[in-house]
Amino acid sequence: MFYRPTGAIGKAAPRPNVPTLEDLRLEAHLSVAALSQKAGVDMKTVKRAIDGEPVQKVKAVAIVDALSKELDRPLKLEEIEGIHYAY
Repeated sequence: MFYRPTGAIGKAAPRPNVPTLEDLRLEAHLSVAALSQKAGVDMKTVKRAIDGEPVQKVKAVAIVDALSKELDRPLKLEEIEGIHYAY
């Protein structure tokens, strides 16, 4: 099955069964503050990432790594819906 974006140019439709950062944070039973501390990034950065705003790639990776450790399973940026990062 191929994934095709729909809607406005450059805006993709949500992918079914793909978790968001918020889904993963809640599954890990972490507050935004706790995730921020475990990832070693500012709480505002975590909030921006959860809200789908761009964050630095190194910080996005730190957040995903913290969630991966907490959930005891590997996670990749590409496997998370709505996470946006800049190099």
